[in-house]
Amino acid sequence: MYFSTRGLCTQQVEVKYLHIRTKISINRKGITAFAVFLLSFFAEIRRKAVSVIGCRSPPANLDFQKNSDWRYLR
Repeated sequence: MYFSTRGLCTQQVEVKYLHIRTKISINRKGITAFAVFLLSFFAEIRRKAVSVIGCRSPPANLDFQKNSDWRYLR
């Protein structure tokens, strides 16, 4: 009787350990997904910042006022 009670206690400990292990595994997956989301978010912000830098205004010495209306370009 003593051995069977002791065996049940060790089985319960193993079940609890596996349960905790499963929770840690699920938490790792969640953290990994969150990290991937943050990286993609920051990559998108960085890409937009680079594209905005590429769009500069034209130099001041060009005069676009002469041909500003497309109807008069005939």
